[in-house]
Amino acid sequence: MSNPDYSFWDSIDQIQVYAAAYLWCELDPPSIDNKESMTEKVESILDLIVRHCIDKGEWRIKRDINDNQTSIVYAYCKVARNQLIILAEKRGEKPKFLYPESMDIVKSIWFIQNNTYFSSELDIAIKAHKALFIEGEPKNNKPIKSQILEWLHINYKDRKELSNSARTRIAVLVNPDQEKRGGPPS
Repeated sequence: MSNPDYSFWDSIDQIQVYAAAYLWCELDPPSIDNKESMTEKVESILDLIVRHCIDKGEWRIKRDINDNQTSIVYAYCKVARNQLIILAEKRGEKPKFLYPESMDIVKSIWFIQNNTYFSSELDIAIKAHKALFIEGEPKNNKPIKSQILEWLHINYKDRKELSNSARTRIAVLVNPDQEKRGGPPS
C-alpha cells in the first residue's frame, strides 16, 4: 500500500470513516470494497472515530429490526474534518492528513504542484527522490546517480516525454552523494 497524496484530502471536509482511518495510519485508502487489507491499527482507529462521533452526538446508532443488535455501516459513514481534529487533539496526536504543516518538506511540495509555474522536471525529481530514498533503499553496490538514471529509464521510457539532458539534470539534482560533481549547491 502506498503513501497517501495528502493534498487530495486537504480540501475534503466530509471524509468517509474508512478513508479517515487509513489516512490516520498514513496509508492510502483502498477501494471501499477492499476490506481485507484493513490492519488491526486501521480497524482500531476506525472504531475510535465511530465511538467519538456517537459520543459527540454526530451520529445515532440504528437498531437492526431483524436481530435487534446495534449495527452501523462504518465504511459508508462520513465524518466532518473538525470532529477528526477534535479527536486528534484529545489523543495528543497530529495525523498528517489533518495537519499539513506536520508533513516534511518533500510531502509539502505536493501542495504546489498545480501551480502554473511548477516545473515538470521538478515533479519528476521529487517522485524519483521519494521512490529511491523515502519509500525505498538505495543499493550499496551501485552508484546512486546510476540508480536514479535507471529509475528514470524504467518510469519514463519515452525519450519524447523526458530528454536525455533532462534525465541528467534530474539525476544530478536528486543525487545526495557527497562525492558527486555538479548538482545542487551544498
